[in-house]
Amino acid sequence: MATKRRRQRTLLQTALRGGAAGMVGGLAITLVEREVLARVMGGARHRSTWDDLAARGLSRVGVELGDRGKIATGVVSQVAYAGVLGAAYAVLREEARDSRAGRIVLDGALTYAASLVFPDRPQPVRRRKRLALRRKLAAPVNPADVFMRVTAMTFGALSR
Repeated sequence: MATKRRRQRTLLQTALRGGAAGMVGGLAITLVEREVLARVMGGARHRSTWDDLAARGLSRVGVELGDRGKIATGVVSQVAYAGVLGAAYAVLREEARDSRAGRIVLDGALTYAASLVFPDRPQPVRRRKRLALRRKLAAPVNPADVFMRVTAMTFGALSR
C-alpha cells in the first residue's frame, strides 16, 4: 500500500489560497445578496446596512459619500473581510486537517463570522400576492452559509 505524500505548503501559500477562496466566496455572496435575492424578492438593488456602517467609518475620517459611493464602499469592504476570513479559514483548516470535529467547529465559526458582515436579507419594496411566493422561495437562503460553502469548495479546488 503506497502512502500519499502531501506537499508541504508554507503558511503564506496556504493563507494566499484561502484569501483567494474567501474573495471568491465574498463575491458570490455579494452577488447573491445584492442582485439575485433582491430581484427575486421584488425589490431594486439591495443596499445593505453594512454599506451604511462602512460609510459611517469613512465619514469619521472626513470622507463623505453619496449613495453609489456607500454601495461601492460596502462591497469592497465585504470582499476584503471575506478575503481575511478565507485566509484565516485556510490556515486553521490545514491545522485541523486530521480532526473531523475540528473541521466541523471551524465551518461553524466561519459561518458565524460571515454572518457578522453578511447579516441581512433584502426586503421587498413592493407588496403583492405574487411576491409572497418569491419570499417563500428565498427564505431558506442563508447568505453566511452560502459564503462558507463557496469558500470551502473554492479552497478545496485551489489546494489540489
